Amino acid sequence: MEHLRKVVKKMLDNQKGTDDIYLAFGCDFAFTQAEINYHNLDKVIKMWNSMYPDVELKYSNQKTYLETVKKTNA
Repeated sequence: MEHLRKVVKKMLDNQKGTDDIYLAFGCDFAFTQAEINYHNLDKVIKMWNSMYPDVELKYSNQKTYLETVKKTNA
């Protein structure tokens, strides 16, 4: 969790114009057992959000992320 926090902090520090960042997880074949992977990712998100309430992790997709960034920079 600490490594992820450092990555997120570095990304936020280097980001200009928005407080939103996009983290991609996995690759084309990473989610062949999606139930297990999403179950574990749910645990990570829940733990993160309880440990670091000032930075919320949530599921998203590229389209939603880009729309949020566009609204912020409008």
